[in-house]
Amino acid sequence: MKPIKQVALNDLASSIVTQAFSIYTFWYIASHLYNQGLISLLGGLELLTVLLAPVGGVVADTWSRVKIMQIISLIRTILLLAFVVLLLVTQQLSYLVIATGTGLSILSAFYNPAVEAIIPDYADSDAELVQNNTIVNVANQTAIIVASVVAGLFTFLPSNLLAYGFLLLLLAIATISILRLQDYSHRQPADYPWDNFRLTKLGSEFKAIVKIPVIRVLLPYAIILNLSFWSFWFLTPLYLTTYLQRFRIAFSLQELIIGIAAITCGMVVGRYTGLLARLIRWYPLFLLLQGSGFVLFLLVMQITSNLLVQVVSFCLAWLMYGTFNFLTGLMFVTAVQRKLQPEQMGKTLGTIFSIFGILSPLASLITGVVHQPTTQLMLGLVLPMILVPLVMLFDGRVKRVLQSDH
Repeated sequence: MKPIKQVALNDLASSIVTQAFSIYTFWYIASHLYNQGLISLLGGLELLTVLLAPVGGVVADTWSRVKIMQIISLIRTILLLAFVVLLLVTQQLSYLVIATGTGLSILSAFYNPAVEAIIPDYADSDAELVQNNTIVNVANQTAIIVASVVAGLFTFLPSNLLAYGFLLLLLAIATISILRLQDYSHRQPADYPWDNFRLTKLGSEFKAIVKIPVIRVLLPYAIILNLSFWSFWFLTPLYLTTYLQRFRIAFSLQELIIGIAAITCGMVVGRYTGLLARLIRWYPLFLLLQGSGFVLFLLVMQITSNLLVQVVSFCLAWLMYGTFNFLTGLMFVTAVQRKLQPEQMGKTLGTIFSIFGILSPLASLITGVVHQPTTQLMLGLVLPMILVPLVMLFDGRVKRVLQSDH
């Protein structure tokens, strides 16, 4: 097997385990413990991954990326083994989930940059680099779908120990596989990698980036939309187990729908890239469609108790979100790339995605004050996903920055 495929398979298995662990744990806490505060805290732990990612990037440029992946995979397996054993002995799920979630978040900050950085190590040409990126990206998208299915099936198991035990077995198999990966690289070690980690330098670069017109106009809108969505998302486990308790796989299903929609859109967009470029000027309209399904679903929940109608509107809402979120994500990045100089590209996009990465755990922590999400509250949370695109449609600055320079 080609080394990059071995990397992708290990990443696939590891991602399935970590994502299924999160999805199932969110569902279990919501359906058995009814504790939004614990869900909020677990989501907030992602902040550790975001904050430590720059350190992980420097480490990936300093030491063997294969060794980093092997060591972290081994530590993950030991951590999950300790979690399962202690859960069996103590039955203290809340404390163990917090400790394990903290460990997994910290480890991800070092594992993820190593995976992204190792891709060029196994490429001898540009064509092979594109192929390697495709293999890893397909593995990531597949992991989302498989993890959602696995977590959905876990909801029917009589014990959470069976679910976590299965995840431990899968992670152990992946770890054994990655330990056999040979360390091959034709790259030169980075010179003074920690020089790029000076906080003063990062601060000055951030100030310069937010002065770029396209960033200054679009980023505030994007931040509001992301906070709105993630606040809504972190409340959905408890909301669904309360109001759609007869449909126990709802939370897993929504993640599955997002993954399928993203892969389908990716295949279609790959064939019609020119059309997407022409549609960028309608970016605010696509944002409006992205959030409108949620409003429809919540209105249905408000006016009828018919389970079939509720489930259909639920699936439609997440299908619309998954489809238009994929498209608007591409539009946003493309609109930004059009306005940047090549030497600005890496640090600008890196800064933007770091900001977006912080918003998810931040929204999670905010939702900790909610004891029981109601339909009215959920409607209020998704309202910015309608109002912001409407404002953007009438903002002349948005129209200008979305225009191509070519």
